[in-house]
Amino acid sequence: MHLNLHDSVFQLLYVDDGIGFDQNKTARGIGLENVKERLGQLKGNVNIDSVLNRGTAITIEIPIHDHAA
Repeated sequence: MHLNLHDSVFQLLYVDDGIGFDQNKTARGIGLENVKERLGQLKGNVNIDSVLNRGTAITIEIPIHDHAA
């Protein structure tokens, strides 16, 4: 897992070298839908890259705004 702040964007990268999954055959669960909804409220996004026998990489980006200005 990597956390980064770059150009006012908070980035979280999670990578595993497990068995992965076929994104076209896997149903989206309520947990992922909740994550997407909350990221939408923060104007963020999530990208999931997974392939069978290769593993999974999940990237979440959330813009950080300076509310003090």
